[in-house]
Amino acid sequence: MMLSDLDYRLTCVIHNQAGRRRWLDRLAIFVARDLPFVLVAIPLGFFWRDVKGAAVYGVAVVLSQLVVIAIQAGIKRKRPFQREHLRPLFRLRVATTSIPSGHASLCATILIFSAMGGSLFFWGAFVLSIGILFARVYAGLHYWSDILAGLLVGGFVAYGTALLAILFFLRFV
Repeated sequence: MMLSDLDYRLTCVIHNQAGRRRWLDRLAIFVARDLPFVLVAIPLGFFWRDVKGAAVYGVAVVLSQLVVIAIQAGIKRKRPFQREHLRPLFRLRVATTSIPSGHASLCATILIFSAMGGSLFFWGAFVLSIGILFARVYAGLHYWSDILAGLLVGGFVAYGTALLAILFFLRFV
């Protein structure tokens, strides 16, 4: 079995549950579409007195999304509902390609910075991130490999941004 077959099968196992329970579909739509905007604010809870930390976090969020857009422009992989028989739970506001997942990249960035705020912030962000990533597959918007690629991109960008910021602030500020 090829990896693409495994990726497709895992995606279908999750997405084929969509449409069976209306309440679950509505919850998945909220979690996949709207909850990421709430999740972005979690790290700001411990940066509210630290302007430099909030600025670094903001830069990391923007950079991770720019890197995702650049990779998507090069790869141009269609979303599951565009390639397969899958039906998305909701329409996308902006038509983008599938890999890497911008939401997964955002979640990884948030998790890296939430870990700096202590276990309560991290575990809250972790649980919400898992829900968001699962809901993106459930809604038919991503394959699992898109999610994994997005997590890698976001993790590397967030860690690199934090490391460069530490080096910069130690040297120049």
